[in-house]
Amino acid sequence: MLTRLNHIHIFLFCLLVSLFPFCLFMLIGFSFWLIPLFIIVCLIDYLKGTIYRKKIGLMIAAVYLASILGLIIFYLTNKVA
Repeated sequence: MLTRLNHIHIFLFCLLVSLFPFCLFMLIGFSFWLIPLFIIVCLIDYLKGTIYRKKIGLMIAAVYLASILGLIIFYLTNKVA
């Protein structure tokens, strides 16, 4: 499944989700749970010798970048309105 996921698709999905204020804060809350998940994936990846940690790390970076852009858009729309 990870071979089919493209990081730009995950970024665009998270950016779309972050455009709604309630979903934005849910996405930010969800992203705090991604760091322990990433550490577990790195440990399992190290023991098995695979390269999934790079793909998972890029996916997590896409989620964080979409959250930051969503916060900027949220701030700018509240500033204008």
